Amino acid sequence: MNQYIIVGGVLILAWFLSRVTGIEQTNTDKISDTFTPEKPEKEKSGFSFIDDFSLQEQFLGEAAENNPGGKYGTLFKRIGEKYEVDPFLLRAISIVESAEGNFLVNNFEHSYGLMQILCKNDGDLDQYCKNELPAVPMFDEATPNKLLNDTIYNVKIAAQILKWNQDKFGFKRGVAVYNSWSARNAPENGPFPNQGYVDKVFTEYDRLRKQ
Repeated sequence: MNQYIIVGGVLILAWFLSRVTGIEQTNTDKISDTFTPEKPEKEKSGFSFIDDFSLQEQFLGEAAENNPGGKYGTLFKRIGEKYEVDPFLLRAISIVESAEGNFLVNNFEHSYGLMQILCKNDGDLDQYCKNELPAVPMFDEATPNKLLNDTIYNVKIAAQILKWNQDKFGFKRGVAVYNSWSARNAPENGPFPNQGYVDKVFTEYDRLRKQ
């Protein structure tokens, strides 16, 4: 008799626990159906390709027909169009400056990334660069690490510098000034104190345009 009572008690307890678990699961399902956790706001970084076009990964490494080609073909094309600079020229500069190496560091010049952007600070990779580019306010956000790891940001900075240089100094001298500030005092079409650099850039530029 006692055995039947024990078995019956166990069955009742099992039924009760299954009901409680079912109610909890149902409530959980209802919560998950009606509540979606709010996604954190994307970090804002001046002009953003996330806002303008798409995620960074979609453009890096993408080369499409009628683009300047190469590893960053679409990137140069989009940024060149946005800032009204020749995308072939942007790529030519990247080839001469870094051989298109987006993690290149020039410790002597303290320049970083694909376009070798100069950063004046105390040498800390996470310290902000001194902004000596009033025409490029987004440079306020620059650190060596950002210039190395955010290739889109690196090229956008370069495009704005090149745009300002060419508007002020002319097409060819603007390229010379990109590499050396002293070239601003040279004749508009040269010769420049860094003539070798300018020749290399325009050799690559002509080659890219013929492809």
